[in-house]
Amino acid sequence: MNQQPTQVTLQDFMRLNPTVYRSSTQPLDADDWLYDITYEMESADVAPASYVTFASFFLKGPAAQWWDSHRRTLPAGTIITWPDFQAAFRARFIPQGVMDRKKREFRNLTQGNKTVEAYQREFLDLSRYAEEDISTDARRQEKFRDGLQADIKLALLVHDFADFATLVNKAINVETDLQEYQGSHKRNRDTGSSSGPSSQKRKIWISNNMYQPNAPAPRQTYAAPRLPAPPARQPRFPAPPPQPPVPTLNNGLCYKCGQPGHRARDCNQNQNQLALPTAGRGSNQPRNNSAKSYGRVHAGHVDLNEVLD
Repeated sequence: MNQQPTQVTLQDFMRLNPTVYRSSTQPLDADDWLYDITYEMESADVAPASYVTFASFFLKGPAAQWWDSHRRTLPAGTIITWPDFQAAFRARFIPQGVMDRKKREFRNLTQGNKTVEAYQREFLDLSRYAEEDISTDARRQEKFRDGLQADIKLALLVHDFADFATLVNKAINVETDLQEYQGSHKRNRDTGSSSGPSSQKRKIWISNNMYQPNAPAPRQTYAAPRLPAPPARQPRFPAPPPQPPVPTLNNGLCYKCGQPGHRARDCNQNQNQLALPTAGRGSNQPRNNSAKSYGRVHAGHVDLNEVLD
């Protein structure tokens, strides 16, 4: 009992095969190494004054180069404590922005579609970044309850648990019972729907030909493809040229001869002779039974011979 505790040497600590850190693209890997190496030195009863020496020995590759450069920047004779080493290591490999992001992820963590076991693993992984939020076991249980699914949370609402582990076990049991209940309820519903009354079953239509074995087979019809519309038929005779306007009382032409420059009362033409415009048409001629009348008419449904006549 009076013997002094044996001091753990670096060779003794190396027999435990501690974790080595080189470099990683994931900042959380550096935090995991720092957590693991601290736990291993505490378990091996390493003297706190030797933490920096032991931990820095297991930095390899880019991490070892960083540590050598960091020591050169310090004044000569500076004693580096373990908190100083942790702060420098975190500042280099674990940016504070990543730590804050993980803290927000923990505060917004819910079970969602995950199982209780998967939710517990993620809860414990992220809880390291917000230890002040779960400083006691009661606060840890409260945070874990708040993230559970609504039906599991309701089942655990009326119970108090001695510790966090008991709460997790009870939540897993409730989840298992709910899954079994939902599975049996679904099977009963499927069985009831398949054994319902005959009126609810699907009705199948059967043709009358099924009951007439000698009935001729239905004649297959063939639908010819639709042909394009025929081209527009061209007129056999060219359209007549446009006719000049018929003289009227208001167009400034003579009512008798159809010439401009005078009126009908001043016209020198014979009253029995009627002059038409060059187009040979007039709609307002004086009636004269002895002269031929070339009046303007509208004809419909006439053949070519009648048109020529």
